[in-house]
Amino acid sequence: SGLFVPHPKKDATYKVTRRTGSNITPMRSRRIFWTYSLTLVLLLALLSRSRPKWESSPIVYNQSKYCGRSDIRRGQWVREDNLANSYQWSLDNEKCQYNNFFRRDAFCGLMENQVILFIGDSLTKEMWRSLVTLTDGVDVPSNSRPELARTCSNKTQLNYWRSNRFDDLQHAISDRFSLGPIELRNRSSADFPTAIVMNTGSWYQSTDVYISIMVKTLKYVRDWQEICKKDSLLGCPFVWRTTPPGMLGCMEYNQPMNNITRAEELLVAGTSGAAAHLHPHLDKYHWTGFREQNLIAEELLTFSGWDGLDYEIIDGYEIGITRPDNHVSEKDCLHHPNENLDVPDAYNTVLLHYLLSMAFDREKMHRSLG
Repeated sequence: SGLFVPHPKKDATYKVTRRTGSNITPMRSRRIFWTYSLTLVLLLALLSRSRPKWESSPIVYNQSKYCGRSDIRRGQWVREDNLANSYQWSLDNEKCQYNNFFRRDAFCGLMENQVILFIGDSLTKEMWRSLVTLTDGVDVPSNSRPELARTCSNKTQLNYWRSNRFDDLQHAISDRFSLGPIELRNRSSADFPTAIVMNTGSWYQSTDVYISIMVKTLKYVRDWQEICKKDSLLGCPFVWRTTPPGMLGCMEYNQPMNNITRAEELLVAGTSGAAAHLHPHLDKYHWTGFREQNLIAEELLTFSGWDGLDYEIIDGYEIGITRPDNHVSEKDCLHHPNENLDVPDAYNTVLLHYLLSMAFDREKMHRSLG
C-alpha cells in the first residue's frame, strides 16, 4: 500500500545511581534522611500541581501498548451494527489497543481548555466539521478567518483555517502572525492553538513547488511547537494527514473496497483508459499523483523530526481510497456527503487515538520521575 517511513522518536533514558559512604555519623544520617524526605515531598507536590486535568479524568489506560501507525494503516472497513450504509475503520489486532469508534468523553476529558487548529482545503473542513459533530459542538458566528466552533460543553475550541493551495497555506502561517492562524507573537491569545492538524489538500502542486513550500511551512510549524511547549502541558501535538484521491464512477459502488492495490488499479484505469476523454478534469486534478506527493511529505516530515519536530501521521490515503462508495455524486467523487461522514469520522478516531497515546506516554514519564 506504499512506503512506510518510520517515525523518528527521541528516547529519554533516566538513570538512578546510588552512592554509599562509610564515614557518616548517626546525626548526619538523620539529617540527610529528613532533607531528602522533605525534598521528595516537595517534588511530588510540584509534579501533582503541574499535571494537566486529563490525568485525573476517568480515562483508564488499561494496556501499555497502543497500536502504532503501521497497525492503523492496515485496518479495514467493517459495517457498523444495525447500520446498513455506515462503516468503521477497524483493526483486527489483539496485540495492541485501538478503539474503532470515537469516544466523546475521552476526547473532552483530554482536550479541556485546549484549542485545535485545522489547516487545509474543503476536505480538511470535512474533518473539522466531523469533529464538531462528534463532540456536540456549536459554530461560533464569525466574519473572519479562522472559522470557530465551541465544543465539549464550551470547554474546547476547534478552529478551521481554509487554505486551498499550499502557497496560501504557507502565506497564512508566515505573513503577519498577529493576523494569521498561528499567532506566534501572542501565545496568550485565547485563539492560540495548542494542537494543529494539517493537510495540503487535493490541490495538486508540481513537485519542486510542493517541496519548497513544504520545507518552509514545516519550519513555521516547528517554531510554533517550540513556543507552544513553553506554556502547554499537552505537548502541542502536530498531526499531518495524507491525501486520498477521488474515484472515477463513484456512484457505481455501494460498499467499501478493502483492497488498496485494486483501488489504485481502478484509479489509474479510469484516468488513463478508454473513458479518460469523458473526464478531462481528472488530468487537471492529478489524482494518480497523490500517492507520490504523500511520500514526499512523509520524507520531509522525517527530516523535520530529526530536527526536533514532534508529529504523527493520519493515513488518509489508505482510509479514503478504499471508500469509493462514500462520495457526494457522479459529478463530485472527491467529497463526502454530509449525511455520511464515515471517512472524516475515521480520521478523527485516529486523531483521538494518537492524543490518548501521547497522553499515556506522558503519564508513564511522570510515573518514572515520581
